[in-house]
Order: sequence, then C-alpha cells, then structure tokens
Amino acid sequence: MNPSTFYFLVYLSDAEHDINFSTVSQAFPYQWVEWVESSNETFKGFNADPRDWVIDWIEEGLRLAVGTVAQSYVAKANGH
Repeated sequence: MNPSTFYFLVYLSDAEHDINFSTVSQAFPYQWVEWVESSNETFKGFNADPRDWVIDWIEEGLRLAVGTVAQSYVAKANGH
C-alpha cells in the first residue's frame, strides 16, 4: 500500500450464520484528508473549494465498498 493514500476496510461478520465478508475501498490521496480538515483560508485563491467534490468522492467510494460487502452477504445468506 502506498503511504500517500488511504483506504477504507469494510468488514461484516455474522457469527450466528458463520458468514464473514470484507473488502478494501479504492485508494484515495491522503492530501484529501488534509484538505477536508483545512480552514477556508487554505483555499482563498481557488476558484472553487475542492472539499465540495472531495467529500462527495470519498462518500461514493465508501458507499461502493459497503455495497460490495452487503451484496455478497445477501447472496450468501440466501444460499447463492
């Protein structure tokens, strides 16, 4: 793994049915974390605040990772 990126690890465990699934999200640039945590002054000279789209992209990446695990779980729980 690249130290300049971060990932989300999504793990689902259903002990009652002995079902476990996990996945790793796509990689995101670590600089995005710094941007999200920055003050408005950081982007004073920018035409647009990159936090607007960065947050959306991170949410979508996390949504896809969770959806992958959820879909696998439902298929396994239904016997497929």
